[in-house]
Amino acid sequence: MKRLAFALLLAASALQSFALTATVDGLTWTYTVSNGLASVGGGSNSSTAVPTTTTGAISIPTKLGGYTVTSIGDWAFVGCTELTEITIPATVTSIGNYAFGACSGITELTIPDNVTSIGDYAFYGCSAMMSVTIPNGVTHIGDYAFGGCSKLVSVTIPTGVTTVGNYVFRACSELRSVSIPNSVEHIGDSAFYGCSHLESITIPNSVTNLGQYSFGFCRMLTSITMPDGLTSIGSSAFFLCDGLTTITIPANVTNVGNWAFDECSNLKMIFIPESLASQTDSWGLPSGCRIVEGLDVTVETVRVPKAWIYERAPAALATANDDWAAAALSTAANGTNQVWECYVAGLDPTNATSRFLATLSFDGNGAPSAGWTPDLGAERVYAVEGRATLTNAWGAVGDGSRFFRVRVAMPGEATIAFDSAGGSAVTPITALVGSAVAAPAAPTKTGYAFAGWSPAFPSTMPLGGATLTAQWTPIAYAVKFNANGGDGSMANQSFVYGTAQALASNAFTRARYAFAGWATSASGAAVYANGQSVQNLSATAGDLVNLYAVWEPVVDKVYWASLAYSPAGLEDLENVRPSGEQIKQMDSQNLTDETLAAGIRMEFNMPVINGTAYTFWIFVAFPQSWVSGIRWEAAGISVTPPQPVTREIDGVLYNTYIFSGGNNYPYESGPMYIFLKK
Repeated sequence: MKRLAFALLLAASALQSFALTATVDGLTWTYTVSNGLASVGGGSNSSTAVPTTTTGAISIPTKLGGYTVTSIGDWAFVGCTELTEITIPATVTSIGNYAFGACSGITELTIPDNVTSIGDYAFYGCSAMMSVTIPNGVTHIGDYAFGGCSKLVSVTIPTGVTTVGNYVFRACSELRSVSIPNSVEHIGDSAFYGCSHLESITIPNSVTNLGQYSFGFCRMLTSITMPDGLTSIGSSAFFLCDGLTTITIPANVTNVGNWAFDECSNLKMIFIPESLASQTDSWGLPSGCRIVEGLDVTVETVRVPKAWIYERAPAALATANDDWAAAALSTAANGTNQVWECYVAGLDPTNATSRFLATLSFDGNGAPSAGWTPDLGAERVYAVEGRATLTNAWGAVGDGSRFFRVRVAMPGEATIAFDSAGGSAVTPITALVGSAVAAPAAPTKTGYAFAGWSPAFPSTMPLGGATLTAQWTPIAYAVKFNANGGDGSMANQSFVYGTAQALASNAFTRARYAFAGWATSASGAAVYANGQSVQNLSATAGDLVNLYAVWEPVVDKVYWASLAYSPAGLEDLENVRPSGEQIKQMDSQNLTDETLAAGIRMEFNMPVINGTAYTFWIFVAFPQSWVSGIRWEAAGISVTPPQPVTREIDGVLYNTYIFSGGNNYPYESGPMYIFLKK
């Protein structure tokens, strides 16, 4: 019986994990017990280790209820926004998921040496935390562990960690320094996404894979060293890293994901192994980025004594380590410059364009910069790298650098293409970047004068080439108006090619002729009407286009009528109408000068109605311009005509006559005739 009771006691002790409470120094703690060890927190976001209203600095007890505290449970301090400092005891070995999530008041935190595991979201949203010490014993850091720690400035990942998880440092916007150990093999998706103040990073040779967006939105990142052991770079890994100007992809990389360098707008040159040449179209490289395949660089290695780097004084060379001082140096008098000769790979060393002097300089903080003699120009790209020993991988220059190299990439060929904007085609020009180029013959375009290229044609081939668009100016010409037998004058009219404009209204006149339009020759038919809108009458600059007036002779009309009754009046010819149905309508006849020269006779018979001859009226009208031209005769006897009345018909002045008579006139015995002759 005693044995059974003892066994049950042991089982209860081992399985006990429900939430317990204990008060230490006036603060009530919630904890659970498992296998005789305590974990602070009740294991859910509704059962935190201390009330979420707790303020100030607190220390986690080493024991609760007599049990040693070895872990910080899931959700233990989540949402404790008023806590400013938490001391973790050395007995703790693990930190659970969301353990310190959204503890936005904590400014710094030291994780004890015995901790080996940090859970997912463990410190997510600790937006005031500026520093954290992660001990070397940690082997696992969960996803999002430090995500959103927007004030975190620097972090050192311990040597036991093999994977930098997904989103681990996402949105750590003030993070400026990261040390990644040689134990890390994989950097997860978006691990450093949004670390917008991260300027440089060296990835150790142990890393074989970079996850997608792993360094996305690191906009101040200007230098990244990728290891020789790297084999894969994820999609959008360097999205919007627009501070990068050059980057080198190691020879062992076999796959680079789509859009890996999307929006890296300042990336000018990328060094890649030849095996990746077929993939580059999908990387999102910016226009003008030079892709250097294989060995297209000069690599010069210079040993510089470490003492010279930091002391920057010739006296330091004498006391330097013999190994360091063994290098041949050409140091400037003030000890700030190191100069050596470089040659561009693949070019003849005797060619002056392949040889130049490189100068490595260091500022007060030991940061290197490089210059050239002669100046290679902005089109050539270089990078300064360092390493501690000849067997180390090349990387960013750091405190331990004793050897340096400058890599210079010659830009190769580029092409200038031409958009003639509707003009004649221009053959593209391909030449080495930086070499002199001559402008091609100007294109031509009907009706336009070539006004140059936009942007302007360069004197040397630019990096990435260029596309130039032709600029055009429409030509000007004038129209001259020719009276072509008429009288008067008209000024020349100016036109611009491609613009429609109305012809000036005709100002010429010609007696007994009407204007019928404009012809392109003196004897041609009318092509353009008076005031017609025209364009592109000539494609020759300064041309004078002749237009000739077209004239049509005026045709005279003679009007006559015989009526049995008195007309309503003579004021308007339209009112002269027959008042009886038996009388013929008003007649008219078109007469030319030739017809009238021979004369014309009009016959009027005495109208008879119901067998009785009636008094009637005769109406005649002919142009007033006729000097003479009317003779009246009745029954063979000349009759004196009445006095004419002047009237205007269709814009022409007419002499109009009205003759009336009755039975007492001689024409009763025969017809009455009126003879007209011009």
